Amino acid sequence: MIGAGSLWKCAAVAVLLAFLTGCESDGPDVHAGEGREHFYVVVRNGISAANPEFRFVALGVPERPADEHLVRVAAEPQWARAGEEPYSVQSFDIYRDIRGSTLISPAGTSDINKPVFPDTRMRRVLQGLGAEKQPDDSVGLLDQLGNGVAVTAVVELRTPMTSEQYESAHGVRGDNILISSGLAGDVPLYWDRTPACEERRVARNCDDLSLFEEFRAWVSLLRSADQSVLSAVGLQLPSVQEAAARGRIVGYVEDNTAPSELRRLLRDERVRAVHVIDARLNCESSSSMLCEPVLWPTGTLP
Repeated sequence: MIGAGSLWKCAAVAVLLAFLTGCESDGPDVHAGEGREHFYVVVRNGISAANPEFRFVALGVPERPADEHLVRVAAEPQWARAGEEPYSVQSFDIYRDIRGSTLISPAGTSDINKPVFPDTRMRRVLQGLGAEKQPDDSVGLLDQLGNGVAVTAVVELRTPMTSEQYESAHGVRGDNILISSGLAGDVPLYWDRTPACEERRVARNCDDLSLFEEFRAWVSLLRSADQSVLSAVGLQLPSVQEAAARGRIVGYVEDNTAPSELRRLLRDERVRAVHVIDARLNCESSSSMLCEPVLWPTGTLP
């Protein structure tokens, strides 16, 4: 027979568990689980995090069988002018078929053998962040560029920053972050302000969340069962979790920026290097008639 003292203890434990469960429901873990919604959260954010050299936009998708999930995304290079170069955009379907396999193909096709993303100068630069021998000719390049040029570059921080340091780093901060995986030679993970936190569906309350807090909220939703989906977009769950735990921001991407701004950054003691990815005529300031979009995947420096 259970005594009165034991009953009180059981009741207290039950109340505590109910309290903790209620608190957890208000946290960021609002889309954990299975189904199409969770698949979207894993895929939409995973493909962007794994490929810093591209911008992604989620698109509407055609009807699928009830037992299949699909996310369609449009991708364009970081060095393209956002929304102004339709010929630089390519669309892809990331989907889980009825056998449970996660596949990627050009939108509207089943050609899974076609390479999804080409190798780029930007990826090679990202793989070398932190390496002492990585060539950096950005100073010379920037000195030769006039005011009529728009430059896309990777800004490498001299010392990795925490989220708090980055958010308060006035003058050295972008609307995106490159997050160290902790392994030399790995491409850092990427997170930006586009799309908005609400569209990413990683938290119930997105107010005042920093970029890294959004990323960490997404990682908290991932489960071991998501590994096959993460693998399809180029990620490994342990590495993503390690990056969220370490919380080291190693840089960010400057998108179509004036050379004068990048030269200013080079003089900042918090910046180790500015790696020029692409330099093109600035269509807003150039009087030249030769201001045409460049087709993807061309348009990068050799």
